[in-house]
Amino acid sequence: MITPRVLPLQMPFVDDKGAMHPTWQKVFTQQIIPALARNLGTATLSAGSVVVPNKSIQPNSHIQLTMQTPGGTPGFLSVSHVVSGVSFTINSTSKTDQSVVAYNIIQP
Repeated sequence: MITPRVLPLQMPFVDDKGAMHPTWQKVFTQQIIPALARNLGTATLSAGSVVVPNKSIQPNSHIQLTMQTPGGTPGFLSVSHVVSGVSFTINSTSKTDQSVVAYNIIQP
């Protein structure tokens, strides 16, 4: 019979007191957090659409939309007119939609 051996979980970015290692702290603050900030945001619709400037957008990017604060007459949300490295457009099926929309850009 084979007895499974349980190995302790190794977390190299955290020390034995639970504090983040200085190297990982630097990676998080200088690389990971800014990368997330480039891909997350909110935009307010005006007359049912808004152009969102974003340097990280690509034609194959996946964009998740979530209505945060309804305004006007909310409709169904979609993305159109992606300009690589420049912007994308969020549209609503309602021309009177003035909602605040959150977006999350996921790079494949």
